[in-house]
Amino acid sequence: MSSETFELLEEELRSLCETIEKRIEKKLIGSPFGEARKKLIQELQRDLDEAQSFLQQMESECRQAPHPYRSELMSTLRKHREGVSKLNSRYRHTLADFGDNR
Repeated sequence: MSSETFELLEEELRSLCETIEKRIEKKLIGSPFGEARKKLIQELQRDLDEAQSFLQQMESECRQAPHPYRSELMSTLRKHREGVSKLNSRYRHTLADFGDNR
């Protein structure tokens, strides 16, 4: 187990979550309908899928961690899972508010 690997994944996840947040806040809300909106929705879904992939990789790193560090890493992982879950919910609610049911 490399805590460095976990930290790198965590940093990538944080950056991706910021990107997702900005896309929802600045682009999805008020974006035009049509092809541009479809492309944005596809990008957001791809980003959310990638966030889930980062979470899975982080979980794998946690399982390989020595016992004294495992609980701390799992706690961090839980917080990130909650954050990604909130972003996913916000994305779905925003789509529903604008009549897109995906």
